[in-house]
Amino acid sequence: MQKLKKEIEKKIADLRKHSESSADVAQGMLDVLNNCSSTTVQDYKDYLDDIEGSLAIWK
Repeated sequence: MQKLKKEIEKKIADLRKHSESSADVAQGMLDVLNNCSSTTVQDYKDYLDDIEGSLAIWK
């Protein structure tokens, strides 16, 4: 799970290069996932896919 979190953080940093506000929203969602006791590995995988989709739109 830590590897997924690091990958998401890296993608958020990439997103920040294109849109500060989108990156802020993405970071907020990651914070929610990190603070929720019922978050699963699949939740992080799904969120990583979402971030990658956002990056594809901006690129």
